[in-house]
Amino acid sequence: GAGAQTPKRGGTVVVGRPAGTERACLNFLIESCEVQPALLRQVLEGAFEVGPDLSYRLNLVSHVTPTTKPFTLTYRIRPEARWSDGVPVTARDFVFTWRTYTKLELADFPPVIRQVRALGAKTVKVDFHSRYAGWRDLFGVVLPRHALVDEDLRTIWQDRIDNPKTGDPIGSGPFLVGRVDRGRQFTLVRNPRYWGPHQAYLDRLVFRFLAPPFPRTGLEALRDGTVDAILEVSHEPEVTGFCREPGVACRTAPETGWEHIAFRRGSGGHDALKQRSVRQAIAYGIDRDALVRQLYPDLRRRPWLQPLQNFIFLPHQRFYE
Repeated sequence: GAGAQTPKRGGTVVVGRPAGTERACLNFLIESCEVQPALLRQVLEGAFEVGPDLSYRLNLVSHVTPTTKPFTLTYRIRPEARWSDGVPVTARDFVFTWRTYTKLELADFPPVIRQVRALGAKTVKVDFHSRYAGWRDLFGVVLPRHALVDEDLRTIWQDRIDNPKTGDPIGSGPFLVGRVDRGRQFTLVRNPRYWGPHQAYLDRLVFRFLAPPFPRTGLEALRDGTVDAILEVSHEPEVTGFCREPGVACRTAPETGWEHIAFRRGSGGHDALKQRSVRQAIAYGIDRDALVRQLYPDLRRRPWLQPLQNFIFLPHQRFYE
């Protein structure tokens, strides 16, 4: 809005994280690292990104053209998209990414994909054997071919995301992996050659690992200035009380998680549950408003905790009723 402040440029923000969230290495191409690619999305971007309202937004690509008979996708890569070393992001990177995931037998690309081919420097086409509803999740991370070709992809990226040929950090996002201090913290630094609308406002974003028990150690670190923020989903009273302290700002956002009761209709389930009328009676008999009030007596401070009226759309989505 008109009254919004312009973000300050420069500085470092330190985010406290539980010690158990530290990963053995950064190579999300091998299972032993247990790294989710989404954790590095600020470093390695994808064709689409998901916004706060859970809608897909074009990211590395400017548009995607589908056909139905046969089902194909043609991606137009943004002309300005480039890697942090100045090399353009091209169709060859998309093809290399698909071949890499397929070779390593990773599940990110479904078997319904027949082939991925470059039609030009900035155009790539995906041919399918059949229609695939989850196509917007393809190319969630695009790999830099010029940096990784002919490399052993199971040994790279232990403590950094770099070009193994030069040792320099590499990425397509607003940040690059800076320094990894094992057992202490993980640092992202601004990508000075980011191709997006503007560079990151922060110089550095630091994730500092805090010893258990968390969130207690996180609250203590906030009080003494060790960290600037923590990401916490706990509803413990100490967290609620901390949010009322002077100088503390607590922010909430909706997510995709929801609590529910599932009926076991098959083997091992109660015979009565095979009848639809019984399942309906139980479902309609549950006072969900009372459950929420009982579990969260300070509900007025938690407007995002509410009985869910729809299991297809979530409350912050456009078509929710």
